Amino acid sequence: MSGLTFIETQFPVSKLSKESYKERKAVSGQTLTGLGKWWGRKPLVLVRAALLGLLLPATDDLKKDREIFLKLMTMDEEGLWMRRRGNIPAGEVYPHATDSEKEFYFTRKDGRIQWKKSAGREDREHMQRRAFSRMGYDEKLKFCVRAEEIDGPSSETWEEVNNHLRTKVSSLSELVQELSGRQFGHVACAGDSFCGGGSVPFEAARLGCFAYGSELNPVAALLTWASLNIIGGGSDVQKQVKDVQENLFASVRSTLKEWGIETKENGWEAEAYLYCSEVREPMTGWFVPLAPSWVIAEKPKVVARLVPDPSRKRFDLDIIQDASSSDFEQARQEGTWIGGLRCPVDKEGIYLPPHMRAPTSADTLRGREGLRLWENEDFVPRPADVFQERLYCIRWVDPETGEKYYRAPTEADLKREALVLQLVKERFTDWQLKGYLPSRKIEPGDKTDEPIRTRGWTHWHHLFHPRQLLLHGLFQEYAGDLKGIPAAAALLLVGRFADWNSRLSVWLPSNSGGSGGGKNTFLNQALNTSVVYCVRASSGLISLSLPTSKSYPVKEGIAELCDCRVVSQTCDIWLTDPPYADAVNYEELSEFFLAWYERGLKRLFPDWYTDSKRALAVKGSDESFRMVMVDCYKALTNHMPDDGFQLVMFTHQNAEVWADLAMILWAAGLHVTAAWTIQTETPVVGIKQGNYVQGTALLILRKRRSALVGDMSDIYPQVIEEVKSQLKSMIDLDDKEDPNFGDADYQLAAYAAALRVVTAYSAIEDIDIERELRRVRRPGESSPLADLIKSAVKIASDFLVPDGLDSAIWKRLSPEERFYLKGIEVEAHGEYRDGVYQEFARGFGIRDYRGLLGSGAANQTRLKTPGELKGRDLSGTGFAGSLLRQVLFAVYKTAEEDDPRPGLDYLKQEIPSYWDRRQTMIALLNYLSHKPSVNMEHWKKDVEAAHLLLGAVEGDGV
Repeated sequence: MSGLTFIETQFPVSKLSKESYKERKAVSGQTLTGLGKWWGRKPLVLVRAALLGLLLPATDDLKKDREIFLKLMTMDEEGLWMRRRGNIPAGEVYPHATDSEKEFYFTRKDGRIQWKKSAGREDREHMQRRAFSRMGYDEKLKFCVRAEEIDGPSSETWEEVNNHLRTKVSSLSELVQELSGRQFGHVACAGDSFCGGGSVPFEAARLGCFAYGSELNPVAALLTWASLNIIGGGSDVQKQVKDVQENLFASVRSTLKEWGIETKENGWEAEAYLYCSEVREPMTGWFVPLAPSWVIAEKPKVVARLVPDPSRKRFDLDIIQDASSSDFEQARQEGTWIGGLRCPVDKEGIYLPPHMRAPTSADTLRGREGLRLWENEDFVPRPADVFQERLYCIRWVDPETGEKYYRAPTEADLKREALVLQLVKERFTDWQLKGYLPSRKIEPGDKTDEPIRTRGWTHWHHLFHPRQLLLHGLFQEYAGDLKGIPAAAALLLVGRFADWNSRLSVWLPSNSGGSGGGKNTFLNQALNTSVVYCVRASSGLISLSLPTSKSYPVKEGIAELCDCRVVSQTCDIWLTDPPYADAVNYEELSEFFLAWYERGLKRLFPDWYTDSKRALAVKGSDESFRMVMVDCYKALTNHMPDDGFQLVMFTHQNAEVWADLAMILWAAGLHVTAAWTIQTETPVVGIKQGNYVQGTALLILRKRRSALVGDMSDIYPQVIEEVKSQLKSMIDLDDKEDPNFGDADYQLAAYAAALRVVTAYSAIEDIDIERELRRVRRPGESSPLADLIKSAVKIASDFLVPDGLDSAIWKRLSPEERFYLKGIEVEAHGEYRDGVYQEFARGFGIRDYRGLLGSGAANQTRLKTPGELKGRDLSGTGFAGSLLRQVLFAVYKTAEEDDPRPGLDYLKQEIPSYWDRRQTMIALLNYLSHKPSVNMEHWKKDVEAAHLLLGAVEGDGV
């Protein structure tokens, strides 16, 4: 396979999806996340796999190529065992033991599985290894460190690698240098012109490439620089950063102790302060503290109880620790805020049950004229402001015992609050001038309008309570004389504080294992104000320290501010994740951090600007954006050698969006050679709700070297053959015991096959590329290229006949029937991702399939069984009018009576041309009685019924 690379012929998408998911699930424990917030960082394991895949040559032995790749990624059996984290508990080993092994090695004590005393260390190690080899990939990963935490395979593995690749290396960096020398004549330069949080430059440098990262946004550029120079700086840099952080914390804590603003009279130290908004209810005149629930912490059962005071028309708040079940339930129901105010009393001060409280909307509270706009010198609401603030609970820690106590604020606590405000006022002007505190106004925008509209906050420092301003400002003051890496570390540290310690840091009672805790500002991709928020004391900020426990030394790399359209660096490999049709307003949200970074960035990088460059931000999906994207990718194409590569990471699965991207890359002079999708799908936590799918498509591209010219009549037959050839090669290569590809991967391969054919042409007579790029499309209007891509997926859908069905039967089925039968097949394979069903729907041309789902939750998506469908929707168009729907109802009737006769009678009476369609019904019943797997317990009764009915239909008339 001369000239092709591994990633152009195959890619272990299933295993990589699982590895990417594992890395994502590490959340703040990910290698680069601890540097600071950025949105949409790509998993490092994915970047490593992509770079190795582009450098490894494809040989005639595809299966051996895959074995070697998995070994290099430590995703083979030996690599996973090497990544094992500690011993596997006896209770986890036991289910994978044979009966004789269970008898020999294990005992049960107090209901728990334990090792027998006679099982020595070698016995336990031996049994753990056996059990590990019998586990599926997902279960093995539970006991492994992440792939990106490992430098590479064991020394024993390198001999096999060298034999296959004809190399003489003993590390990944040596391998990368030797392979890139063969391919490019020098060590490969890998770059990302939309580098974001720095995943691509960091992992490229770590693998031994020369790394380049550029960004229009200074926050992203700083994070990328830090990934290379702090995380990748080696053990000496890590120690330097650790020492700087410890000294800063010690200095700040010492000053706070002198002021006495975080210490109670009995010696307790504050850990967290809880504040809520308070508003005057217009009808009753009562001032009401706001919270969606008055549960403060679930595990220690801490709640707040509203105590009305009619003389003041206000509520006192009692804090109850170890609350009774009735108190706890009442606190759940007594929330005073549901997107609007629910007042607990009427005009007379008489208690109202929750269902009788008429909500007052937030818009009504704000009034027609809106809220008063805060001025620069404002730190807290003025007495006449609509939204007041109130400290209602403090979490204290006894330093001697470590016990935590939740208490309502006392008079002494309120005096300390007043002292905090005074200390900030005394320092405010000076600290703003020196850049220790933000001085920028909030510029209006899609996301930045939110705090202005909902609270009247006009400057970035308004998003921070005086306590937060005092803490963050003190850190900046003590770090003021630092230079170089220590100064950068201190700056990033303050950015971490800002994210995790602002008026937008919501308090979640279930956080920290149910003990209650504050979340970060950017819990989602917005600047949402909250009626309850958490202020961390200085002790609560220590956990936000930059990571210094591991050293990841990297090769040389550059991070710079640069518009992609004017990039000057030449790279052999460009890996980019363009902001196509992206809902994240990076440029607006990053201004939250730039307000804190402004002066520090100027000192560290005199040549950098500190503007978010909103006007130049690459975003959108309209015709002007398409032209900007063409300029970006033309620039990258012009700054890569003829034998270079581009890899575009792409997160959308809509044929129109794919068609637009295809035109952009086509106009940029690029030719698609392969595409793969890495998918992870997780239930979203926090304040989002719903089913969110996260998947990344990888498009591999080379410079287009041919001058082919054709028309759609030439291209369409080529697309058909290319799709079939692609799918056949994937099916032949796949491991039947441990499948690498799922149906979604096959459908994506159809997209790629179509793009490979189309982008190989320099011109297509039926498509005016300039016109298509600039054309303003009406809603729902399709492009010729989009139609071609849709047809490719249709070809794939026709080609991928479920195992157990005859292709002749498959061709006679309607799109809805195919969708249902494919759904059963993927569920039988243990596939429950919603994205797979989305792809089926697109492939089969079905608009609405939700009515067929028995569950739509992430990672739990499945179809309804015959017993769940019952007798609903038995006539009409689509699935309701199909033969399969009638067969499913007949199965339901059979299961209901535990007798096939009612089902058979129904089929004979209701289906026209029963005898002509009998063989199709037999094929469908045979499939339904065999395809659902033993793990599909909810199908058990219907499978038995299908088997009974199959016998009745087969025997009918004999």
